[in-house]
Amino acid sequence: SKGLELKKLLKSFKTISNNKSAKFMILVSVCWSLTPVLDKICLQHSSINIHGLIQSFFTFVILYFLSSNKQKQKNIFKNYRIIFITTIIGTVATITQFYAILLNFVPIMESIKRATGQFSAIILGKLFFNEKVTKQKIIGIILISIGVNLII
Repeated sequence: SKGLELKKLLKSFKTISNNKSAKFMILVSVCWSLTPVLDKICLQHSSINIHGLIQSFFTFVILYFLSSNKQKQKNIFKNYRIIFITTIIGTVATITQFYAILLNFVPIMESIKRATGQFSAIILGKLFFNEKVTKQKIIGIILISIGVNLII
């Protein structure tokens, strides 16, 4: 049976506790959940363009020094198309998030963003990486989306 099983659910928690990548994803989630709150505070004291510039500059500097592969930094122009597209999408996402934060309550913006992101991850994972779309994934995302919206 490939359905939703308690055994598989419990195995997920064990995987998270033993997997370095999963631990990083938890850290990423915590950081991303703090970001809109801190952005809204910053945007009360600064314009969108200044806040975005400072955020982008420090992101660049930190990533530059954290990069362990200096060869990739030198070969950046070989894959300029995907880097350019990713940069444009990231920029649009950041700017629209700033406006969404200014126009809405953070929890409402976050719940819409997270639900949309989860469903998009399934669709885009299938399209780009041929990842399996399972009943367990769909049910999990529906439950997470409903749960987050009920909390709000």
